[in-house]
Order: sequence, then structure tokens, then C-alpha cells
Amino acid sequence: MVQAVRRALGPSLFRLCFILGLVLALPKALSLLPWPALDAFLSQASSRAVFAGDGSLIGVQTLEQGLEREWVPLSRIPPHTVQIFLAAEDRRFWLHPGVDPLAILMSARQNKQAGRVVSGASTITMQLSRMVAPLRPALGPPRFRDKIVEALNAFRLELILGTRA
Repeated sequence: MVQAVRRALGPSLFRLCFILGLVLALPKALSLLPWPALDAFLSQASSRAVFAGDGSLIGVQTLEQGLEREWVPLSRIPPHTVQIFLAAEDRRFWLHPGVDPLAILMSARQNKQAGRVVSGASTITMQLSRMVAPLRPALGPPRFRDKIVEALNAFRLELILGTRA
């Protein structure tokens, strides 16, 4: 069957169709693969708020080591707060799929000009991917391979959760 298709299309067109098929299928495949680290991250305990009968907050029951954690839907965060955060951390957040190619190019240029690492290209999604699946905790600066895995995990997070999750 494959040989018949290859003969009908010719080798160059067959290769192009094969590569295009991989590119189109890869995102779906990545989103379907089990990711225990993400499942564990999403099921982490949250702090519990304690309210009085009139609805006023009495206090918050903290987690281990006094940590407070609360999942808040994006719709409950004031838009101006979101805009300020994105302006500081990831200006093109709504435009990229978890990895910002333009930021990577600009960072590479700045680092080359300086002769050392002076700028990174991590997006908010890449920062989240480090929280979900830490690669090298306390082992020094990330290696190139670590950044590639982090970028793939960020892309995968976008596929599974979406930008507005």
C-alpha cells in the first residue's frame, strides 16, 4: 500500500506528504500521551478559606510550611492585573503556542553580542512547565537539552490546557 502511494506521488511529493502528516499528527499525539507529572501538579492541595456566616473571610488554612495556594480562574483576575503581568513576563503570550520563536531569536542575538548569557526566552508557559516537571533541580544552569525538553513540555501544556485555562 505504502509503495503504491509512493510510486503514484513520486519520492519527493511522498516525503513532503509524510513530513506534513507527522507535523500535523504530532500535536495530537503529544496531547494524548499520559503525563503523570501534570496530573500530580493539577491535583495538588489548595489552601482552604474559612468564612463567617455573613460571608466575610475569617482566615486561610495554610498548607505545609505556611504555603498558601489557590487556583483562580482567569476570569476572576482583574484584566489590568493580567495586562501588567504579561507586559513584564511574556508580551506575546496570547500569540505563541507556549514557545516564543521571536524571543528565542532576540535572546540568541543579545547573548551572542554579549559573549555570555544575558537574556533568556522563557515564556510563562515554559516557566509553568518547569514547575510541573522540574528537569535539573539545584544542579546549576540548564543545558541546551533541558531547554528543548522544557519547550516541548510548554507546547504540550498549551495543547492540553490551552492558553486561557
